[in-house]
Parts: sequence; C-alpha cells; structure tokens
Amino acid sequence: MAKKTIIGVLLAFIVAFTFSAPTSAEVESELKLWFVNGNMSWLQQWFIPSLFADPVTQSELYFPLTSTLPVLTLSYTAPVNPFGFSLQWGPGTISRGTSSDTDWIFGTPPSLHPNPDLQSQQPSSGLLDIWAIDLTYRFRSGEKAKITGFLGYQSWSYRFNMVDPITYTVCNPSVFVCPPLGVPFNAGLDSRYNITYTGPRVGLRGSGQLSEKIELRGLISLGQVNASADGFWNLRDLTFTQAGSGTALQAEVNLGWRPTENVLVSLGYSYAFFNASGRETSCVEAGVQCYDPSLIEGRLPRMQATNSGVTLTVSWRF
Repeated sequence: MAKKTIIGVLLAFIVAFTFSAPTSAEVESELKLWFVNGNMSWLQQWFIPSLFADPVTQSELYFPLTSTLPVLTLSYTAPVNPFGFSLQWGPGTISRGTSSDTDWIFGTPPSLHPNPDLQSQQPSSGLLDIWAIDLTYRFRSGEKAKITGFLGYQSWSYRFNMVDPITYTVCNPSVFVCPPLGVPFNAGLDSRYNITYTGPRVGLRGSGQLSEKIELRGLISLGQVNASADGFWNLRDLTFTQAGSGTALQAEVNLGWRPTENVLVSLGYSYAFFNASGRETSCVEAGVQCYDPSLIEGRLPRMQATNSGVTLTVSWRF
C-alpha cells in the first residue's frame, strides 16, 4: 500500500472515530514528541570463493541519527468486546551530522589486517518516516491496571543524503592515491542511501495507576522485518540495491500526570532497534555491471538501526 494511502487512511480513522465512536467505546488519541538519537549502519563484504575463504573487500557506512519526531497514534477499543485497533504515524527530519565511509582491502585474512585502508567523513542529513497498524486485545481492563496485547505491521524508513565537503581521515598509500588527510575539500559529492524495515510485530502495552493523578505506562514488542535498501554514489555513477531480513525490538516507558480525567501528560523514554542481514541484489557503475556474480558474492552481514531518546506525550481519552 502506498505511503500516501496509509497516511490518508490513518487521518480518516482519527477524524471518524474521535467524533463518532459510541460513548461506551474507548478512543484515545496521542501526540508524542520523540527526541531521537541513534545511528544507522551497514557492513558489506565481498567474497571471491575461487581465491579466498575470507572476504577480500569490506566496506562500512555509518550515519548518525538525530531527530525530533512527532508521532500521532489513535487507539480504539470496541464497546462490547475487548478487541480494537491502533494506528500510528510519525514523519520527521534527520538533522545534519557527520557520516563515515570505511573500506578494508584484504590481501590477507582480516585477522591479520584489522585496520581500515580508507576512511572518509562527510556531512549527512535526511528523513525518518514510521507507521504501524495493530489489532489489539484487552486482556485486563480495571480501574487500577490495564494490559493490552497487539499484533500488527510496521514500517521504518530512513533516507540519507551525503554532501560536500569530504574529509579523509585514513588512507593506506600502498593501496590508494591518498589526498591530504584531515583537509576538507569539495569534490561535488551529492549521494544518497535509503533503507526501509517492514514486517509483522507482536507485543504488549500496559498501564497502572500509582495514585489518583499519576500513571505508569509501558510497551514492549518483537518483530520480524524485511530490509530493502538502495543507494546512488554520484561521484562514481554507482547505483545498487540490497535486501535482507532480521528482527526488531521496541520498548517504551512513560510516567504520566492527569490534569483532568481524560487528559494525560507524560514524560518517558523510547527505544527501537532493527538488525538484519542479507546481500547486495544489484550493482551498476557507469552503466556497467559492477562484478560477475559467478565469481564474486556480495554479502551484507549487518544492516542495523538504533533509535532511542526521551519522549513527551499528550493523550486524550474520549
């Protein structure tokens, strides 16, 4: 389903259920500001089975991630049974930071050659976009405590751009023609890397009244994800795609205060981690296929994203 369609459905449900849900149903709208810090990285290895058992080339790209992400959530529980649904959407920007691109050229096994042969640093920024759709089931619904299970589908998309100036911090003169180290220069860099993690998830949400005005909330979920990535390095006219699979973990805790019966203001901490592995599925440089797949096998032993930070949330219960 296209992203615009998902967003449209989400907003339609929010409007429809907020203003027309039965009075005996429970509807909650939540607006959260998540002050995200973290990173996204991938490690690529190329194998030549006919020559070496160990990788002969290895490359790692690292992007820092800082964002103030607004996340809008609507939760609905049916009036006559414990079933319901939850919709979530969060679009944000990734602030400018310094990414790194590191390469190892192995003529010997990696254990005998641990240091990189080339490393550059360059500014990067981008976009972070998340959404989730969950079916929910209320296991417990009391005045003091509530426990809800959920089963659904999530998507986390990261889009990064790398631009001038480039600064080389490591260079092995026996392998490369080395530019001056530590001196920023403009080479016309304007490259991108995009990766999306999608897949099913299952988890629990819970809340408990500590006092008349104070409430503790928490969430934990586990998921299976498929990772899909593409990149374009403009200085080399290089395009590539990647695919992988792995797991996802999310956890959140909030301490809230109710100024009124139906409004909760809370401060908390949220964490999300995605880890996948796979392989490069296509690679074209200047119109020519990068390598012969029968001789060289490209593997992605790590496609990893970490997101964590403080949250400030306002919830309205109808």
